[in-house]
Amino acid sequence: MKLSIYQWRRAKNISQRKLASLLGVHENTIRSWERHPERLTVEKAERIAEALDVPLNSIIFSSVTLQNVEETI
Repeated sequence: MKLSIYQWRRAKNISQRKLASLLGVHENTIRSWERHPERLTVEKAERIAEALDVPLNSIIFSSVTLQNVEETI
């Protein structure tokens, strides 16, 4: 199953504050990553996957949604 960072975090019942603490970053950084996952480096993505205890390839690192695609067609 592929989910966004936000969806995995919620599924694991982890707050933005807790994830930020696990990663050693500010809460605002987590918010930014959830809004703009396409801006993440591979290293940061790997750290997030490890903190959430999910495989890296199970996280969707794109802010493009089906709705966005349909609106542009």
